[in-house]
Amino acid sequence: HIQGLEFADPDKVIGGGGRFQFGLKQYRNGPCGVLAAVQAELLRYLVWPELEEGDDVDGMDWDTLDTEVLLEVSTKSLVTAVSSILWRARPDKDAPVKVALVDEQLSHPLALDELQIIECATKAQVEALVRGVLKIFTQQGGVILLLYSVVLTRGCQTVWEEAGNVAKFSPSLTPEDTTLGVFQTLVVMEGGWAFCEQTLVNLFLIGQALVDLDPKDKCAIGFLTYTENLRPPDVTGNWTDPTVVGSNYKTPTSPIWVLHGGNHYTVLIARSKGLLKLAE
Repeated sequence: HIQGLEFADPDKVIGGGGRFQFGLKQYRNGPCGVLAAVQAELLRYLVWPELEEGDDVDGMDWDTLDTEVLLEVSTKSLVTAVSSILWRARPDKDAPVKVALVDEQLSHPLALDELQIIECATKAQVEALVRGVLKIFTQQGGVILLLYSVVLTRGCQTVWEEAGNVAKFSPSLTPEDTTLGVFQTLVVMEGGWAFCEQTLVNLFLIGQALVDLDPKDKCAIGFLTYTENLRPPDVTGNWTDPTVVGSNYKTPTSPIWVLHGGNHYTVLIARSKGLLKLAE
């Protein structure tokens, strides 16, 4: 199932009281890293839609909103979240955003011949486009289309190198072959399913496909993993932890973290920015 960015039925969310209208549904294993990153970005705009950097106030209390307004706000926040992820992925401030679309639905994750690429020069153009074609991202294949859009915006060669690959792409490769090569760097294919690599999660969270967990700049959304400082039982003597999380991921500008639990990604959110003042 190549799913889209689909909201879960609030009546089926355990403990949600029928009001959890903004949760993204996951059907099967595989896309949880992308879904968690988009969910975290969505919550950032849903809970603190107008907060300026450094504001120390509680976020919006969605319990006070009626269901119709909440769904409208959630959809608007999804548009803003997708647009922000794409805008952040640009390799420089003058580069355009490249959005991968299809006529109806993506038939297969690797059906690159079906893609239509639209370029946007401003963030307003990106938001207008995403708002107009949101259905394409929420229906079957939407998650993969967003992945391709982020990769193409960042640039295949840039993503390839950021993910730790040294060799350059051959000039003889077609754009489809190049995109496929990058796709196989960012995901692990097992039994016909595509599972997110950490480099892909980093690309969505900070706009760079880094192999480590130590961003150099302050992050809007944080990241935590239970594997940090978890020495493998078969390792003795001196050991370097490959999953050390840097301070910029641990203390983001908003109290939202993507959590890595070994074989799954999810989201942790606090309603008050006061949590960020606590010592690490």
